[in-house]
Amino acid sequence: MNFFKAFTLITIQFFCAIQILFAQPTISSFTPTSGAIGTIVTITGTNLNNPTAISICGVAAISISNTGTSLVAMVMPGAITGGVSITTSGGTANGVANFTITTTGNPTTRSGSKLMPIITNDSSSEMGEFVAMSA
Repeated sequence: MNFFKAFTLITIQFFCAIQILFAQPTISSFTPTSGAIGTIVTITGTNLNNPTAISICGVAAISISNTGTSLVAMVMPGAITGGVSITTSGGTANGVANFTITTTGNPTTRSGSKLMPIITNDSSSEMGEFVAMSA
């Protein structure tokens, strides 16, 4: 009788571990909902651990950080307005809304080969909005 109880307990623990390992991911929200290429997007949901694919606007995105309930990713070049999705061993989750790609103006002031800041009326300076990052 003790053997049967031990076997049953091990079997239940095994199947519970399998269910956790292969749990279906969900996306409850993402912010911001629009931005330019290079925008950092925070995706909130459940079971987001160990994604095998992250897609924003149909283009593979770079994962920057992941807690399992909050995944931070970057919108990559080539993206056009479209959905947000995450694939894990448990399946694929799709956001309920689209991420809208916006365009930003290119900096126009140059000094030689360098971009120059735009000086505003309050003596602060502004630079272009594009940032280069590598993983």
